[in-house]
Amino acid sequence: MKTLILMAHPHVDNSYTQQFLARAAQIENVTWHSLDSSMPFDVAAERNLFLDHDRIIFQFPLYWYSAPASLKEWEDLVLADQFDTMNFNEKQLGLVISTGQPSDAYERGGTEHFGMGEITTPFQAVALKLGMTFLPPLIISQFAYQTDEEKAQLLIKYQRYLTQEPLNNLQVKITWLISRLNQLELDEATKQRVQLIMTELQNGTEQLSDLQDTLALIKREGEIDG
Repeated sequence: MKTLILMAHPHVDNSYTQQFLARAAQIENVTWHSLDSSMPFDVAAERNLFLDHDRIIFQFPLYWYSAPASLKEWEDLVLADQFDTMNFNEKQLGLVISTGQPSDAYERGGTEHFGMGEITTPFQAVALKLGMTFLPPLIISQFAYQTDEEKAQLLIKYQRYLTQEPLNNLQVKITWLISRLNQLELDEATKQRVQLIMTELQNGTEQLSDLQDTLALIKREGEIDG
């Protein structure tokens, strides 16, 4: 599976969130594509990029309950002229949205009054129009206030969102985490601790929280490049 990240942000160089995600996205079969730096759009080239990938990610900060202008312009140009009448039922559309508000602000009774399900309705409609599978959005709340451990957990969650297929499958999640751990160079003590968790998982004991905590700890100690 190949993943295309369409990143919309007018001031990406000043965004700690996007810089963090850009480093995390430097993995196999993932293409990072900055829309603001690609304007004016070469529509044919943009369509070829779209066609060449299986999972399309719209990634952006939430601006007035929507995306920055560059993503809207990309949709207006690239998805026009009968391109939107094609059926892309083998493709997926995901959203990675960063917000300056806490996560509960977009829950029922929250300060923003509308949930993310409602706010992302236009993107759900785009997926439906194109015949794509719409993935549950990945919401990043108040990145600047996150601890190192929370950022480590975010790195894992983000890389899973980009590469795990299918996304919402427990056994595949376990397999993905084990594969990620197998790629790391660990000291002997950490290796033994990880091996114990992996053995328990493979024997059917669902200790995903332990496994993810271990990955976060390794990241915090500098053993995962982030």
